[in-house]
Amino acid sequence: MNAAASAARPLVPRADPAALAFDDVSHAYGRTVAVDHVSLEVRPGAVVALLGESGCGKTTLLRIAAGVERPGGGAVRLDGRVVSAGPGYLPPERRGVGLMFQDYALFPHMTVLANVLFGLKALPRAEADARARAALARVGMSAHVGRYPTELSGGQQQRVALARAIAPRPRVLLMDEPFSGLDKRLRDAVRDETVAVLRETGATAVIVTHDPEEAMRMADEIVLMRGGRVAQAGAPEALYRAPVDLFVARFFSELNELPAVVRAGRAHCALGELPAKGVPDGAAVVAVRPQGLRIGARGTGEPARIVARRFLGDAEQIELLVDGLTARLRARVRPGGDASPGTDVAVTLDASETLVFMAGGA
Repeated sequence: MNAAASAARPLVPRADPAALAFDDVSHAYGRTVAVDHVSLEVRPGAVVALLGESGCGKTTLLRIAAGVERPGGGAVRLDGRVVSAGPGYLPPERRGVGLMFQDYALFPHMTVLANVLFGLKALPRAEADARARAALARVGMSAHVGRYPTELSGGQQQRVALARAIAPRPRVLLMDEPFSGLDKRLRDAVRDETVAVLRETGATAVIVTHDPEEAMRMADEIVLMRGGRVAQAGAPEALYRAPVDLFVARFFSELNELPAVVRAGRAHCALGELPAKGVPDGAAVVAVRPQGLRIGARGTGEPARIVARRFLGDAEQIELLVDGLTARLRARVRPGGDASPGTDVAVTLDASETLVFMAGGA
């Protein structure tokens, strides 16, 4: 789906976005705690990614926002109004919330147009038909209105599901792993188009994903969850550049982890020393992203030997052995160098791609 085709499609009418807030929300399934005292706020019109490994609570939190689950404790607010408990409880169909599921949840016995019309039953027939067709036109599915879901590709089904979700003009759109069933190339294209549609509608959007790259590409803010709690929340660059602990750092990139000692604000490890602002004296871990290892001629840094080299297309992965370290280090460099396995080299650190944490803080 190229930019020219996207630009030629009609714009989707804008929604009236709602603020969404979770106030000390908890939920358990039997003795298993799925969400543990989560508080966060989503501003109107923002695109927020709930990120984390399977079982961390992100989908449960989404279901609580939708009203499919009632929280065991705490409250959900839409524009300041409690909608999750007590006399203020609103059922899902009255929240102005759209849902888009991992498996698209299209009705196989209904045509594409009928699937989109299903959520517009409260409107007069003519208005519902016009709105459904406009939504399908925006996602490039006008030519398929009479087809059935089983006759469509995965990417086409995803677009129909998106059209069905935006046609009612929801104030909040909740999406649960919406691209996980697509291959990588198609996923990238459909994801970018989905972001464009979300920006046009203006709806507040919360997207569940386990893919950090996807979260960074789509979201204004990322909420990384761990064990039912918020590990860190903020702008994508903040989580990548300033993770609060080793768990968050590991989630966003591969790391070379070196034992270190911090003294007076400096971390000392096998590859030298670097600033360790805010890290107390004592045992520490220096975490170096693969692109943070610089390989040079012998004598320009710490001695090392190349033991493996793998071509990755736009980069090469170099594995190194360094005196004093038992684990191999992995560097990511531009392709085209002439260093081969067995070559003696030197390694230095790029401080901008290196982090320092207290030992045992993961």
